[in-house]
Amino acid sequence: MTERSSSALIDNGEPLRPRPWAPGGVRLCLVHVLMLVHLAPLAAGATPAITSADGAAPPPFVYRDGWARFIDVEAAEYAVVFDVARETASARSTLSFRLAEPGYPLFDLVPEPREVEVDAAPAGQELVLSPERTLRMRAVNRLLLPGAHTLSMEHDIRESVRFGAGRVSSFFRMSDLEDRFFLERYLPSNL
Repeated sequence: MTERSSSALIDNGEPLRPRPWAPGGVRLCLVHVLMLVHLAPLAAGATPAITSADGAAPPPFVYRDGWARFIDVEAAEYAVVFDVARETASARSTLSFRLAEPGYPLFDLVPEPREVEVDAAPAGQELVLSPERTLRMRAVNRLLLPGAHTLSMEHDIRESVRFGAGRVSSFFRMSDLEDRFFLERYLPSNL
């Protein structure tokens, strides 16, 4: 990404425009494919192995009237808006994922999400604990059938963002020495 002026950032040669959901904001698109190392074999035609059945994900656990299941994220799109005039940072995120069996999808995001949608329909979510009570994560409150789905949400980013003198500074610091200190501290992800 190259800066052309204080008001226009260029991403893939296209000027970035404010998003309608963030008036006056500058949109920075961060398109990520999560788990790049794990997904690299897909380029060679391998089948992804991220299901509880093969032991790559933690086992599901009882939740409501079914099972809470860890999701297999295939792609994630994050539109992060730094609104310098209002001194706010927010994100609109979409995770494309698969469920191997019916269940309530699990994801993680430290900031409280709003406008959560699953497959373009409104959905709720709540913070839950693992059965061992050692991990915090979020469960979508809609029981989904196996297959491909999308999970979208908006949220504010307050960690590691500083505004001043008409500028913004942001740094996504990650560490495995603290609980929930990876991508989920800033943007939604799987576990």
